[in-house]
Formats: sequence, C-alpha cells, structure tokens
Amino acid sequence: MAFVLDPGGPAPKRRFARWKIFVAGILIVGACVGGWRYYEYRHEYTIADKEYEALQAFKPVPKHETGDGHDVVLTPGGDVGTVVQDGDVPVAGPPDAASTDTDVPDAGGGPEDTGGAQVEDPSVTVPDTQTGTEQPALVPLNGSYVCWIEIPGTEVDYPVAHGDDDEYYLTHTFNGTYNKCGSIFLAAGNSGMSDQHVVVYGHNMLNGSMFGGLKLYREQEYWEEHPYVYITYADGSVETYRIFSCYLTDPNDAVYGTSFTADEYKALVSDMIGRALYNTNIAVPDGAQTLTLSTCANDNTKRFAVNAIRVGD
Repeated sequence: MAFVLDPGGPAPKRRFARWKIFVAGILIVGACVGGWRYYEYRHEYTIADKEYEALQAFKPVPKHETGDGHDVVLTPGGDVGTVVQDGDVPVAGPPDAASTDTDVPDAGGGPEDTGGAQVEDPSVTVPDTQTGTEQPALVPLNGSYVCWIEIPGTEVDYPVAHGDDDEYYLTHTFNGTYNKCGSIFLAAGNSGMSDQHVVVYGHNMLNGSMFGGLKLYREQEYWEEHPYVYITYADGSVETYRIFSCYLTDPNDAVYGTSFTADEYKALVSDMIGRALYNTNIAVPDGAQTLTLSTCANDNTKRFAVNAIRVGD
C-alpha cells in the first residue's frame, strides 16, 4: 500500500500571513519609538528655548568701549545701539536704519517674553533700565556663571557657564535642568576668560540655537556680515573679539588645548591661520589672546572651530 503525504494545502499561506503580521508589528513599534523620540526631541528644544528666553531678562546692559574704535550701547533686551566714532556721544536705542556703518553689525532684537519660573527668584537683581547699570543677577541663578557671549545678528546670545569638567553642561542647561540642548560653557581646562587661549563649547542644534549657527561661517559672506564676538561681564565691561579663521577639525585637535609654551602657542596661531577656509586678511600679533568657539559636526565625529582674536591686543 502506498502512502502519499499531504503537503498541507493552505499552510504556506498561513505562514506568509504570520510573516506579514510580524513585519507589520515591527514597523508599528518602530514608528512608535520614532514618534516618541521626535516628541522628546521637540519637547527638550522647547524647554531649553523658553529657559534661555527667560534669561534674556538678566543679560548685561553695558555701555562700553569695544576696542575696535567704536562706542556701542547695548539697550535692555540686547539690541546693539547707535554706533559712533571719534568721540561722539552714543545714544542708546536701535540703530538708525539709514546708517551705512557696517564695522560693527546690528544685533537682532531680544525676545519680549521674559517669563519663566526658573528666573522668578526674588533675591535676583534685575537690570536697571533707567540708568543702564547691571548687577551680577545671573550669579545667584548659577554660581558658575562667567560672562555673556553674543554675536550680533545671530542666534549666539547666551550666558556662559564654567563647570568642573567638559561633560556636565553638555546635558544640562544654565539653570541646571537636565536637557540635551545643554549650555554654552567655558572649557574646564581654562581658569577663566583671561587665559591666553580660551575655548567655549556649544551644541550644534538642528534649529540653529546654541552654536548651531557656527557652521554658517563656512561661507565668507556670512563672516563678513558677522565678524565680531562680544563678551560682556557682570560689571558691565566688554571684550571684543574679531573672527579670523574657521575650519573643520578633530575632537582631539591642539586647538582645544588651554596651556601652551610660547613656541607652542605661536605654532597654534600659525596653524589656525593656515587652516582657514578663506582669507580674512586679519593679522594676529605674537602673544595676542585668542578665542575658539567650537561645536560638533559630521554626526559628532568632527568639530567645527571658529577662531577669534581679542581686539586691541
């Protein structure tokens, strides 16, 4: 007697159906995870943006000598006021629209909404908008506050913190809140902003916040429109830096060092100039103080560095 095995008829269809269900399940789970990560990403951006908008209320409001031959008045809210030369008396307020002076670029207006629970500390002193004076209001909010950094006309307009390492402020805002947007911070290896070479870090955020706009310096036209970096301290004093070079580099590059011999520093400055993406025709005297702004690039495998010299050195 011969036996014939039944191939099972519809079994292959059943297996195919189960496979489709399995694949569909994976796609659904992937979509849910992706959706959650996108929500988390947007949520953290929103929280960080609101916090830094609120901190604008405590931004230093100095009248200062920039060191580049101009007097500049920073009005409450952060706008660069009238730019004058040759001993003229500056008048606080927005620049004259008819002005053709482009040596010091205009800054965008500061956010009007300065609300936020993080800065509602009654012990904190706010700027006196009548006299233009400023008390060290940010220190009670964060004892590691160093200064305020601004590149007029860009998104760079933040307080600078100084941690014990170069990790904490990668994931914490100025107020100490855990957030992947982090803070703008001075390298832990620096003792302060008076070091011969100062390094300041910030994330390359997709929405252009923090140091997300530094990559725009790849284009010479952008540098021509935004050549200056202003560092303002709680006492109202201001230091001006002029950008002279920018380039893509590695995370362990010598430009991130903070201690050099005289020969090493001379070689470093020469290297900065030689690696520039375009010629800025800015001379850097021996021993002049330099500032490096750095952000991540190329999926965090590279860094984009922007070098500036302190005006007056």
